Amino acid sequence: MARKIDVLYVNGYTEGSAARKIAPAFPEAKPQRKPRARNKRRVIAIDPVAIGSIIVAVFLLVMMVFGMTTYQNAVEDAQMMENYLHSLQNENEALSAQLWEDVDLAEVERTALALGMVPKDSIPVHRIQLQEPVPQESESDWLDQLVAILTNLFA
Repeated sequence: MARKIDVLYVNGYTEGSAARKIAPAFPEAKPQRKPRARNKRRVIAIDPVAIGSIIVAVFLLVMMVFGMTTYQNAVEDAQMMENYLHSLQNENEALSAQLWEDVDLAEVERTALALGMVPKDSIPVHRIQLQEPVPQESESDWLDQLVAILTNLFA
């Protein structure tokens, strides 16, 4: 007698699984999804104080950057002018030293006297005293002054 081979079914096979399936009395309801609103716009809540604060912050940032660039340009210009002033002072000192070496004051005085100039000490001095008039203080009210200014301004 030949030995019968035992068949071992794997993957959860059980007897009778080939039986026909019985349909349930009520069909299973599929979960329905909400219809998408394609043309529906989303409403976004906007806080006007926050938007205003952001706008002010951006404006102040721009003004700060502009101020810093202006300040840096002014510092550079001031440094350049200071260097130019020092160079002019050095040049002035050199030219003054050269002038005092080249000019003889006694020669200048003799030439001036020969051309008819008179020394300062020999000219008579006449003095006239002048008094500056003191403006009178008006005792009018500040409102009267404002009205006078506006009438003169728009006259």
